[in-house]
Amino acid sequence: MTLEAAIAQHMNRRYARLVGRGTSALYVALRALAAVKGAGEIILPDLICSTVLDGVLLAGWTPVLADVTADRYTLDSLSVQQHRTARTRAVLVAHLFGHVSNAGGFGVPLIEDAIQGLGGTMGSGTVGSRGYLTLISFDQTKMIGGRGGVVLTDDPILWDAVQRVSLDPAEWLSKPLNESARYAAYRRQLADMASALIRPFDAAPANIAQIEAGWSRLAENVRQRNEKAMWLHTALADLPLHLPKIRMGDAIWRYTFAAPSAAAANWIAHSLQKAGVRGSRLYPALSATFAPDPALRSTLIAPRLINLMIDAETSQADLERAASAIRAACPKIATA
Repeated sequence: MTLEAAIAQHMNRRYARLVGRGTSALYVALRALAAVKGAGEIILPDLICSTVLDGVLLAGWTPVLADVTADRYTLDSLSVQQHRTARTRAVLVAHLFGHVSNAGGFGVPLIEDAIQGLGGTMGSGTVGSRGYLTLISFDQTKMIGGRGGVVLTDDPILWDAVQRVSLDPAEWLSKPLNESARYAAYRRQLADMASALIRPFDAAPANIAQIEAGWSRLAENVRQRNEKAMWLHTALADLPLHLPKIRMGDAIWRYTFAAPSAAAANWIAHSLQKAGVRGSRLYPALSATFAPDPALRSTLIAPRLINLMIDAETSQADLERAASAIRAACPKIATA
């Protein structure tokens, strides 16, 4: 069985195409969707990695940024409805940080970004099994190691279009990019980065073996990460923090919580760094850079977020050190 066939079977999908990375998968998905249904606007969660925006713009689509929920950081269905227009052709739903999103029923194709929720479940299905198009990716920082991305679908007409999307630089450089003035300067930067973002799959045997091994360990990886996330959730429950709701079916990629203010988040980040704890601050909301909208709560949430690593390298001692460092920052949080 080929790796593509095995991935399709793992994800309970009919078809799978391997590409070079997650951004490449989104590019292929949107090019295929445009070929079948026409391009237009795609609604994205405002709180998401900027490489998603890269894929949208390189594919020639117009991004529209919708809000996220305050308790789980996933796409807010009401905000999606408010941002829908006659030009909306698709909605991208992401399971940010591994919080499984049930958003859907928007009357347009759903693109499921299953990169961070891989291994999770929702109802009777699994993460990645419900999108008209689904994206996953592999990397040492993701749920499965290796290098690459995958586009999945069950629709034979769409699958034909997916197979015909070229990753040849001459092909995508000849296509018009998004014409919105809001993204004009960023588009020019993308032209220099496109060869790194849009690329074919690395079929080296070592890479394939790493991905296959990652699939075999996925369920145990999810179990361990969720266990570590719940430990942190309990250890931090009495502090003046905004902790996410963790639900049955989640596959927590990183444990992410919000400080009461951006200044408090800075104090916590400093305390974690001083203690040698692996963590990070989140990327800013996309709208903060490209489309300022005071009505979006995501612009207020993003500066307050702290990510804590809960991967296989994270020991119980690491978790305890993280909790102690955060607790040590609490007196300063109160005045921040």
